[in-house]
Order: sequence, then structure tokens, then C-alpha cells
Amino acid sequence: MVMVVGLEALQNICNPDRLKRDLRDCYSVVDRILTQLDQDTCTVGDLTGTVDTLLCTESQILQGRLDAFASEMDTLYGCLLVRGKVAVATKQWSHLTAQEISLISTLVNSSTKCTSQDIAIYLPTSCPTVCNRLVTLQLTQAVELCLLCGPAPSLAVLEEEVCSYWGDVLDLLKSASNLHPRNFPLGKSSTKKTVAFPQLDSNILGFWASHLQRRLWLFLSLTPTFLVLH
Repeated sequence: MVMVVGLEALQNICNPDRLKRDLRDCYSVVDRILTQLDQDTCTVGDLTGTVDTLLCTESQILQGRLDAFASEMDTLYGCLLVRGKVAVATKQWSHLTAQEISLISTLVNSSTKCTSQDIAIYLPTSCPTVCNRLVTLQLTQAVELCLLCGPAPSLAVLEEEVCSYWGDVLDLLKSASNLHPRNFPLGKSSTKKTVAFPQLDSNILGFWASHLQRRLWLFLSLTPTFLVLH
């Protein structure tokens, strides 16, 4: 609720009817949380208070492209969501609390899919009384670019610039999205553009790993059966 209307609106309720109307924007987020574990995106961060992540061999080049685009758009906060999970993020985005990152991801995942959105939100811990712009830009069917911006640049400018920055890495984005629902690449050799990951034993059905201090969560499944049973 704080993310949608801000802390002051909840602490000083002047018009209950208006508050009820404003809180309708929470419904889709609440519905998504109540229906977790989601069998489509395999995300659990909104239930565990952690950040759902995805590891991909293309992370280095995607990180560089994200940092450059965020800098050009005059913001320190940006991330790439691949099927609802954080693939790469700017340093400042990573400094948001796990709850805030998880809530933003849930909000984006629960919203109606469209090429771009400009949403007013509050950050429950970082700035619960100051409204921010959450801009989402759909790069592929499964990949969304999220930015926290000030009044500028306009959504029209962002839509125009996103094509020139991301058009030549669409194949890398599609490759990253193909990791769903495994969330982890199978072992392969490294190149100048990719990172090598170890080959897993064929007897491993799945595992989860977490970074306790940063509250990051990686859920890996090698078989659909593992997702259903666990």
C-alpha cells in the first residue's frame, strides 16, 4: 500500500473513499502474491522477502549496456527483468532493499503487458513520502527494462532511445529468456561476450542458492517435475 499511495496518505487519511479508490492499484499485486508459487514464472521473492534472480552467460555485455543506457537517461536506477527475475541491475538499484526490488518486480509482472509504462510509485523504505517514476520498456516478449526516473526524460524520449541502445542485443536477450524455468545456464566455454558456468552433474534435479546479506535468491530446476513437487 505504501508503494502505491505513499506513507503520508496512509498515516493521515482525509478522504477514506478516495483512499479506497487509489488502493485499487494494489489489487493486481495482492492477487499475484496470493497465487504464488507461480508456475509460469517460478518466482517466490514476494513470499520469501528475497529477490528472484536469473544467471546468464550474457550478463557482462547486458550489464554494460544497462549501465550505459541508464547513464544516458540520467538515472542511477535500472534493471533487466527476464520473465520476472532480475538478470542484471545497476549498482544503485541493487542497493534498494530486497522488499522494494521484490515489490517492483511483482508490480511489473502483475501489470498488463504493453510496450511501455510510466507508473508513479513510492519506495516503502528508501523514500516512502516522495513519489518516483517507474518506467518499464518491453524489449522482447519476456524481457523488460525497468528504470526509476525523475521528471525527465519523457516516456516518448525513452521509447525512442531504447531501440538504438538495445536493438543489436536482442539475440542475447532472447538467449537469456530461454533459460526459463531453469534460471541457470548449462556448462559451456566462455567467450569475450559470455561467462563460463560449471557443468552440473546429470543426477541433480534442481537446487536453490541465496545470498543472505543481500537477500538474493536463485531457484534452479532441470526438470518440470521438480517445479511441481517442490
